[in-house]
Amino acid sequence: EMSATTYQCGVFATDETTALNVMSELASAIGCFLSFDRYGILRIGILEVPTVSNVSFYKDQYMQFRLLSTSDTDDGIPAKKLTLHYGKNYTTQDDLDNTAATSERVSFSKLEWRKAVKDNAATGTIYKDAPEVDMYSSLIDYNDAASECQRRIDQLQQRRLFEVSVRISRELFESLDVNGGVTLYHDRFGLQNGKTFCCIGIAYNFMLGEALLRLWG
Repeated sequence: EMSATTYQCGVFATDETTALNVMSELASAIGCFLSFDRYGILRIGILEVPTVSNVSFYKDQYMQFRLLSTSDTDDGIPAKKLTLHYGKNYTTQDDLDNTAATSERVSFSKLEWRKAVKDNAATGTIYKDAPEVDMYSSLIDYNDAASECQRRIDQLQQRRLFEVSVRISRELFESLDVNGGVTLYHDRFGLQNGKTFCCIGIAYNFMLGEALLRLWG
């Protein structure tokens, strides 16, 4: 899924830098995750607000259904402002003012990070205590950072996290993996007409024939 992006990014690597360090730095540029799929293959994916569903569940299929409370410091309140740091300068310099360096180079050298900022005015109006969030990336271009910043603040408006236990079936195992879409129907939580969530975790218990799904959206 990373091939679908055109963002430019950069990572400073030394002899001590591991492959996992580089993968994590690059993944940070586009909000990626690294995960093993149900077949034990390492996958790289991008967390997106879910729109496409791989499987649907109804209330008579749930062995367990619960809304999880957030452990985030923002108490589950959507963010009203996101600052995405990009263009890291690994060696700052503040002694170039009276040199032949261009003004652009002088300004760049003084700062460790550049910033792209996006606001959600509606959230700020509804939630007076809505947080302002900072994130860091390996992006190097402002336009890329601004686009990614908008994508992430849209994600930060999603506040629901469910944990659902269902029977393992061949259909479920073959059609759903981490980052897949799951549509839930329930009499509560505003799910009467169904809503699609992103599967961010699966735990299989083959002894009991159960699959525990963690769903976000």
